[in-house]
Amino acid sequence: MPASSLNGQHFENVIIGAGMAGMAAGIRLALAGKNVIILERHNAGGGLNSFYSIDGRKYDVGLHAMTNYVPKGTKGTPLAKLLRQLRIPYDALDLCPQFGSKIVFPGCELKFSNEFALFESEIERAFPKQINGFRALAEEVRTLDAFNLGAIPTSAREAVQRHINDPLLEDMIFCPVMYYGSAEEHDMDYGQFAIMFRSLFFEGFARPFDGVRVIIRLLQNKYRELGGIRKMKLGIQKINTEGNRATSITLDDGSVISADKIISTAGAVETDRLCTDQPAAASSDNIGQL
Repeated sequence: MPASSLNGQHFENVIIGAGMAGMAAGIRLALAGKNVIILERHNAGGGLNSFYSIDGRKYDVGLHAMTNYVPKGTKGTPLAKLLRQLRIPYDALDLCPQFGSKIVFPGCELKFSNEFALFESEIERAFPKQINGFRALAEEVRTLDAFNLGAIPTSAREAVQRHINDPLLEDMIFCPVMYYGSAEEHDMDYGQFAIMFRSLFFEGFARPFDGVRVIIRLLQNKYRELGGIRKMKLGIQKINTEGNRATSITLDDGSVISADKIISTAGAVETDRLCTDQPAAASSDNIGQL
């Protein structure tokens, strides 16, 4: 279906971006029986998580590890819930658990693995005066209702400092947590901190044996099986709005597709700038440092 044949068509849902988020959203909508199309500017799916080949060897780009690892059969965890929602079997991921990771600061390092006891013992070794506070923090994080969408955002730094008074240990704990899950500098919401702490330290890391392409292929195949439409090399010129609603999109070639709902995974700033009711420099104050 060339781009020109899409002109004037209407879909219940249009998704901008064929990365993991876009494809996962497409799967969920297709499972619900919705008429959905995914549009992607590039010629390969996966978004920022992709791969390339040199001399027959494939190199991953973006995703180098998957958080929230738990062994098969572990119930009530984010990974188990996600796979159930996407109707993807656990074994299809072909996951290899990490051997171990290390947080390295000048003069100090902390090892951790998919067994929380190792991280706890490392903190007791390197920061013996802080171990009781760390255990109290871990228990608080374990029981926190981090998914309460109505909760007022609070400072994770302040929450951690209630239990830990060594700035070095504080920063070493925040380093991987913020690396994998913070959208701001220096601090983060305590609920988000708890989510990431659990996913990194209580659960852990893994990756498919053959890398990120395994996940991309699984998502693409599942979406295709459900009858979803995915069109590559179709860039979005603008998102057309009427009042306070997005009603259609204009492709780079001028074709217009209308939709009941438009989901963009292009990023907050990029999406704002595509909307016709926003200035060209929209969200300039929402761009962080690189």
